[in-house]
Amino acid sequence: MSFAYSHTFTLPATPDRVFRALVQPDELTKWFAEGALVEPRVGGVYRFWGRHTPGTPPEDAARQTITRFEPGGLLGYSWPIDEVESDVTMALALHEMGTTLTITHRVYGDLNVPRQPELIEDHWRVAINNLSAHLAGTPAVTMPDYFARRD
Repeated sequence: MSFAYSHTFTLPATPDRVFRALVQPDELTKWFAEGALVEPRVGGVYRFWGRHTPGTPPEDAARQTITRFEPGGLLGYSWPIDEVESDVTMALALHEMGTTLTITHRVYGDLNVPRQPELIEDHWRVAINNLSAHLAGTPAVTMPDYFARRD
C-alpha cells in the first residue's frame, strides 16, 4: 500500500525561525523526537529517533538523509519507517500570520499497521501542534509513545 499525505499548517513565526526549529537538533528534541542529529546540507544526515515518531528506530539504526535544503524555504528528507521507504517535503512560505508550512509525506509500501494513512496524518497533526507550541515558547502539547502498542 503506497499513499501520500499532504497538508498546509499556519505557524506563528517567520519562515527563518520555523526552518531553524526544523533543522536544529536541540529544537527538534523539544517538539518532534527524543534524539536528533542534523548535517544541514543535501546528502547530510537528518537523523531522529525515539518513541515519539512512528517506526523510528533507535539511534544506531536511524538512516534519514536530507534530499532538499533551502534555508528558510524548503526541507526534504528520506525517512525509512520500519524499513519501508518514505520521503517528506516541508515547504515554507511567508504568511500574514507568520508562516505556512506545507508537508507532503509519501510512503512507498506497506507499513504493516492498521489505518496507515491515518497514522501518518495523526503523527503530523500532533507534531505540528507541538511545533506551534514550541515556537510560541510553551512546552509540547503531547508526545505520543508510538512504541507502546503494535496491533
